Amino acid sequence: MKNFFRFLRAWSFPSRKRLVQAFTATHGATRVFFSALLVCTVIIGAALILRINEYISIRVPVAGGSFTEGVVGAPRFINPILAVSDTDRDLTTLVYSGLMKRLPSGEIVPDSAEGYTVSSDGLTYTFTLKQNLTFHDKTPLTADDVVYTIAQVQNPAVGSPRRTSWAGITIQKIDDRTVAFTLPKPFGPFLEATTIGILPAYLWKETTPETFSFLALNTEPIGSGPYKFSSFEKKRNGIPTSYTFTRFNRYALGAPYIKKIFIQMYGNQDELVRAINNGDVVSAAALSPEAVAHITNKHIHIHTAVLPRVFGVFLNPNQKSLFKDTALVALIDEALDKEALVTGVFGTYARRIDGPVPFQPVIDRAVPPKRSHEEIQAAFEAKGWIKNSSGILEQKGSRTPLYFSLVTADTPELVKVAAAIRDTLSTYGIAVELKVYDLGALSQNAIQSRNFDALLFGHVIENEADLYSFWHSSQRSYPGLNITQYANSRVDDLLEALLKTTDQETVDKNLALLDATIRTDHPALFIYLPHFLYATTDAIGGISLDRISQPSDRFLGVQSWYRETEPVWKLFNKQ
Repeated sequence: MKNFFRFLRAWSFPSRKRLVQAFTATHGATRVFFSALLVCTVIIGAALILRINEYISIRVPVAGGSFTEGVVGAPRFINPILAVSDTDRDLTTLVYSGLMKRLPSGEIVPDSAEGYTVSSDGLTYTFTLKQNLTFHDKTPLTADDVVYTIAQVQNPAVGSPRRTSWAGITIQKIDDRTVAFTLPKPFGPFLEATTIGILPAYLWKETTPETFSFLALNTEPIGSGPYKFSSFEKKRNGIPTSYTFTRFNRYALGAPYIKKIFIQMYGNQDELVRAINNGDVVSAAALSPEAVAHITNKHIHIHTAVLPRVFGVFLNPNQKSLFKDTALVALIDEALDKEALVTGVFGTYARRIDGPVPFQPVIDRAVPPKRSHEEIQAAFEAKGWIKNSSGILEQKGSRTPLYFSLVTADTPELVKVAAAIRDTLSTYGIAVELKVYDLGALSQNAIQSRNFDALLFGHVIENEADLYSFWHSSQRSYPGLNITQYANSRVDDLLEALLKTTDQETVDKNLALLDATIRTDHPALFIYLPHFLYATTDAIGGISLDRISQPSDRFLGVQSWYRETEPVWKLFNKQ
């Protein structure tokens, strides 16, 4: 209707006055006729204009509205240096901004930075801050804040989980708007590290490493991100139960549309699902497939995204010599029937994978033709594995059973997958013994000591550096993460090359070669990538979950989310 009134205002007052005078001078039936004609003309004209308005207008986001999101657990550190839990990272993503920002698409773009340059040797990155940046309390954001933040990350006494990303890197303030980072060697994924949020140095600089984690600023934060802390409620014991954030109009990438975000804390997913069904919250993240199945609120939509978490059975040939036979491992891999296994456990909320690399384009690798159960059984027999009287495969002539123990963590998801693996392989005569540990015991008794036959676990692969940690031969011993103790010189070369280049075409080529080589060697049975599940009301627009590494990434594009729109003729649309 706003566009219709704009049209009426364009019709000049003198024209309307002359028309009224003409009708006033007319008498009798003629006057009635023309009056009726005028009414019909106005009605038809208005209807026509409304139809035209629908055709030539679009709805655009406008500022306004709010929403309440539920999370499991209370935050302890709303601080980019210390954040460890999902809730910590969720709220930190809302409050803080870094030099660079990763978009929902995965692209890394300037945030607080105006731009950056890289030296010809790939060692020095120089960033220039945007002009007139401020924190939420209107204090200017300068190079001093960047220098202070990274210094705290690098300080071992502070205990930042981000410290390894900044090891060996020096930082220099050039002027109030310019900082330079010098790397000890070229590192292609370095820009990812610069997405860390910037602290206001003047509020933190008087603290010591010993008291850093105890400041009230860890729960009442001040940053420069899209949303600023407004208030929170807490229990008598001081544990927060809810937070309120308001949009920051001076955010470097533009003021968000949604004016307020309320975060409500719950003890577990069952409580969270009840809150969704009751309408107490309109969004919730990182839900399990079981939790989603219990959502009955018809206004809730489930957004999904593939998480780069490669789950599989990681093999230890040093403890179980059977796994040195790559042809045998390939048969076991084929016998798993991963498609049926993944669908049986997760429904549509996980994706099969056959290699170590979760990124596009290699994630869409061709799946080999599926053989029947009888054909796979015959392939085992052809290799000399024959079922004994108990139905267990034995190596012909040696009576060595095809048996291994499968270790995993005591989580509902992994226990279900492990049981499905055991049951599937048992149909071929492969004996699998399950051993389930809590996460602490699993780390100490199996992962650190490499004391397992096979381990069902997941690798989080956010970038090429993570692949290096899990597959380079230098990482075979603890605290290295190469838990299969895999060694291949070609893979080492590819991993080292991936860390040195930023050319995407070269990166994709090397990732494809790496993926194919590791798959050929069969150090693991790669099974699935889980889905990230985000339940939201359909009334929230602009949500994009193209590439999610962890739950807090859902907020990477939060400044573009909206709840309210208005129609605007394309002629007047400036967006």
